[in-house]
Amino acid sequence: RRRGSAAMRLFLQRLGSAFAYTTVRQVKVHSVTVGLLYLTLVVAISAYVVGYEFFLGHGYQDTDVVKGTVSVKVKGTAHSACGQGLKDCVDGMRVWDTTDLVTKTEDSAFVTTAITNTIQNQTKCAGTHADPASPDTFNEDCTQGGEQACQRDRASWSGVQTGACLPPNEQGVRWCEVRGWCPAEDSEEKPLLLEGVDSWTLFIKLQVHFSKFGSSWDNANGTELVRGWNLFSVADILDKAGVEWNNETRQDGVDVLMQFALDCNLDNGQQCVPEITVERTDLASSLSKGYNERTAVFFSDAQNKYDDGLSRELWKRYGVKVRVLLTGSARKFDFVVAATRLGAGLALLSVATVVADLVIIWLLPRRKDYY
Repeated sequence: RRRGSAAMRLFLQRLGSAFAYTTVRQVKVHSVTVGLLYLTLVVAISAYVVGYEFFLGHGYQDTDVVKGTVSVKVKGTAHSACGQGLKDCVDGMRVWDTTDLVTKTEDSAFVTTAITNTIQNQTKCAGTHADPASPDTFNEDCTQGGEQACQRDRASWSGVQTGACLPPNEQGVRWCEVRGWCPAEDSEEKPLLLEGVDSWTLFIKLQVHFSKFGSSWDNANGTELVRGWNLFSVADILDKAGVEWNNETRQDGVDVLMQFALDCNLDNGQQCVPEITVERTDLASSLSKGYNERTAVFFSDAQNKYDDGLSRELWKRYGVKVRVLLTGSARKFDFVVAATRLGAGLALLSVATVVADLVIIWLLPRRKDYY
């Protein structure tokens, strides 16, 4: 019975404590040091939360990621000397426009600054590529190895080898004979430089939509072109990338990334301010520096202006590749977001109380009286 009654008393005590309420005992400490420390912390935390996080950090606004499209239009006219086997020249000059020299994708444009042109037919000729490091694949130089260096029906750089090693050329170099588009492209040939391309302009149109806020924006300014806002010259873009416009740049080409980072405040009349940065992405010191593309123009029997049978003009184009990247976010006031962030920030005020208590318990001379 005694054990049963003791257990019952213990149960009733625990049950009673479950419905009890405990308050925190407060002690008023008359210390200038602790008081100044506490007030300093409260002011500093409040200034950080309200001033920096809430106002400067736009903590009262909800955000949405930019979703949009980029379109690039290029305009300009260039000219060059009448070299590289060009036939369509007037007064010794060849005139070029954007249809001749520009290729585009949805978010990039390639502007040609120099070209090589090789007029070719399907026949047999000498290879032109020497690669001693890859004798079983791309090497077509048989000066040292003779006939043994050339293997019949082996695909190499310039075509499919016949197995014959041709007699030395004017430079004393012997090349494997190949079947394919002849004459083979000469990688040592200097490209023909195009004049006036640096002044060509790129109209870069941005169209963005913020699905969370049901809002859209573009940089077209109606129909107005603004230099540095939606209109850029080739020279402007290279200058922003820190690339000098010279013959080396024109002959090798350059690959650049142009980024538009948008910061849109939709509480201020849908104002979007793009931060524009341009960086060179190809390594100027690498083995394959610069940028180039190859295209071909074919001529049928009826159209052929060079020889009998199918012919083509093989164009190797060096130039400026501009890739456009659109990033950023939009901001707009939201009461729930503002209240949540302000409440979470003000909760940091408890840090001031914790620091003051630690000072009282561990550092004050009479700390034993407060513990």
